[in-house]
Amino acid sequence: MSEVVLRTNLDANAILSILSQMSFEEKICIYSELEKELRSTLANLITSIRKENQSSPMSLEEITREIEEIRAKRYETKA
Repeated sequence: MSEVVLRTNLDANAILSILSQMSFEEKICIYSELEKELRSTLANLITSIRKENQSSPMSLEEITREIEEIRAKRYETKA
């Protein structure tokens, strides 16, 4: 696979255009790298949520109150 390093700000359409010009093997390589990054990001997110939950667990009542506040705000914006 030819290695290309882009240091510019590309929008999604430009990236999709570049991808459409790549070989299947290059696309698989990019897919694999994205998958690794997403797994790592998800693992970090889960770890931080677990740490936060251990340090300040919420009761069922607090969770219910938070959900009801969000619902009320959504209904206000729709009305």
